[in-house]
Amino acid sequence: MSIDEIEFLIKNYGVKEIHFHDDSFLVDPERVNSICKGLIERKIIISWQVSQGVRVLGIKPGMLEMMQKSGMYRVGFPIETASLRTQKFIRKRINLDKALNIIGECNRLGIYTFANFIIGFPYETKEDIEQTSEFIFKSTPDFVKLLICQPLAGSDLYPIYIKEGLLKEDMLSSSGYEKTQYDTLNFTAKELNKMRIEITRKFQKIKLRQLLSINGFKRLILPKVNSIDKICYFFRLIWLSLKNLILRRAFFGV
Repeated sequence: MSIDEIEFLIKNYGVKEIHFHDDSFLVDPERVNSICKGLIERKIIISWQVSQGVRVLGIKPGMLEMMQKSGMYRVGFPIETASLRTQKFIRKRINLDKALNIIGECNRLGIYTFANFIIGFPYETKEDIEQTSEFIFKSTPDFVKLLICQPLAGSDLYPIYIKEGLLKEDMLSSSGYEKTQYDTLNFTAKELNKMRIEITRKFQKIKLRQLLSINGFKRLILPKVNSIDKICYFFRLIWLSLKNLILRRAFFGV
C-alpha cells in the first residue's frame, strides 16, 4: 500500500486506522522508513499496526520512535518460546534479552504490545515450558496469547507426530490452539490444557498487580493515555478485554 492510497482512503472513506497484514513487514527496513517518513512529511493522521507482529531482530535503532511518530500504536512479537532447546527444534532464532528491551522501549513510547507464545511441542519437557512461562511473567507486554502446538497436515510437525505415535487417527477437527486433544511425548492433552490455563491466569494476576501499582501506572499506562483519542482507546480496550475474558472462560476455561 502506497502513501497515496492511504491518503485516498482517509479523504474519501474516512478511514482512521490501517492494519498491515504482512508476515515480513520488517524484512526491508528502507521500505518501513519510507512509509513512516511519508506519513510524517505529508502530515497524514492515521493509526496503524502490524497485525501479524514483527520479528524482534528486525527492529533497528530509532525505528520504533519513527514508527510511533507516524501513527503506529500497537505492535506484536511472535516470540513463541523462551526455551533454547525448543527454539532449535522450531528453527527460530530469538534474542530474548532484546525482546525484553524492545517491549520496555515500547512501553516508554506509549506503544501497546502483545506477544505470542506456544507450548506443547512434541519433545518439550516441563523445564522447557517453565522457561517460557517465566519469560512471560517477567516481560511486560500489554497482552499475551498462549497457544498449544497443533500438528497441521502438511507441516513439518505432522510426520513427527505420526513417527512418535502421537497421531494414530485422522486429524481431530475439534482440536485447537486453545484447547488441544493431542498428547505429546511428555504430557497428555489434558495436562497441556491445564498448564495453558494456569500460566495465562498467573500472567493476568501479575499484570493486574503491575497496573495497580504507582510505578506500574507511570510506566505502563500513563504513556499510553496522553491524548483524548488514546484515553478513549484505553477504556475501549478495557471493555473489550473484559468481554473477551468472559467469553474465553465460558468456552475455554480461561
